[in-house]
Amino acid sequence: MESANGDTYLFLYGPDGNRVAENDDYQGLNSQISTTLDENGEYTIIATSFDNEATFDYELSLSTEESAEAVDLRSISYGETRNGSIDSADPESETYRGNYEPVTFDGESGDNVTIDMTSEDDTYLILLGPDGTIVAENDDYEGLDSRIETELPSDGSYTIVATSFDSRATFDYELTLERDE
Repeated sequence: MESANGDTYLFLYGPDGNRVAENDDYQGLNSQISTTLDENGEYTIIATSFDNEATFDYELSLSTEESAEAVDLRSISYGETRNGSIDSADPESETYRGNYEPVTFDGESGDNVTIDMTSEDDTYLILLGPDGTIVAENDDYEGLDSRIETELPSDGSYTIVATSFDSRATFDYELTLERDE
C-alpha cells in the first residue's frame, strides 16, 4: 500500500477471521505485508491509516510468488527447462496416475520434440495431442526419469501430463521441452 499523502497501515485477515499479519511502515510511511498463506479460502485486506482521522488517496497492489516447494507448472515453450511440483493441489485422475500437472505448449505438424522429466522420484510422462488423444508416453528412460521423443502429428496445443508412476507420490521435478531442428 503506497500513498504520497498519508501514513498507510495494512491488515490481513484469514478465512477464519483471525489476523494473519499487519504492517505500518515498510518504506517510509508506506506499508507491505509479505507472508505465506497457510490455508485455502477468502482472505481480507484492510487498507487504512496509522492516524484514525486521516483521509488520503492510496495505491494497493497484490502479487504472489511461487513457493519453491509447490510450483504449479501450466505451460512451457521450446527450449525451456522449468521446475514444477506434483502435489495434492494439482488435478487428480486415475487415467493420469493420481495427481498430475497439465503443461501445455504449441506445436506444429512434423516438429520432432524431446520432453524430459527428471526428479529424485519415479516420474511418468504422457503427451496428449490437440484432440486429447495420447500421442506418446514413457515411464522409465534413465532410472526413474522419463523421456518422450516423437514427431508431432498435427498443428495445435499439446498437453504434457507430468505425473508419477506411484499415484500417491508428491515431489518436485524439472521439465525440459526441446524441438530438434
